[in-house]
Amino acid sequence: MEIYTWPGDRLKVHLTRQELLDNGIDPHNGCINNERAELFFTSLLKMISDHFNVQQNAQLDAEINEAEKDTIHLVISFFDEEGDKISLLSAEKKPKNTLLFRFNRKDDLLALAERAAHHKIKGGMLIEWNPYYYLYFTFHKAKVPALLSPLLEEYGEKAYVDPVITRKKGKILKTKSALQSLASRQI
Repeated sequence: MEIYTWPGDRLKVHLTRQELLDNGIDPHNGCINNERAELFFTSLLKMISDHFNVQQNAQLDAEINEAEKDTIHLVISFFDEEGDKISLLSAEKKPKNTLLFRFNRKDDLLALAERAAHHKIKGGMLIEWNPYYYLYFTFHKAKVPALLSPLLEEYGEKAYVDPVITRKKGKILKTKSALQSLASRQI
């Protein structure tokens, strides 16, 4: 499963047909096991509420689209109690001079690390919080390297969740020099 913002006020969830079947859902015939399907969607919504600042009592609208071979896309929009659309890009108060980006796949992190090494960009804390990896950067007196944000945006998504929560709920894999460790394949 991979989850992306799409294009900022919706989420796009990539699921394989097998993931759906394993969770009691047949994309063509509906639920084959209501209990497993309910558990799957409950855990999916909990995960979304944690990673995207969506309240657990939000209403949602989802459409299911069949994509290439055995892949299903859920496109999900969220609404508050008054029926107004909820933006997933709401600015969370973060300390100045910090960057937090989320990545769906480790391959994206490794590719980013190679490019960063080529441009002599270093640092970062690596956090794993299922189903994502997060890179967190703090710059106290130093300026943010000019190429860092564009590189991060090329391989990941800016995260709007509180970095303190990310560190607390996730598993810190590397406290500093995460890009160097990834580039040398030490993680």
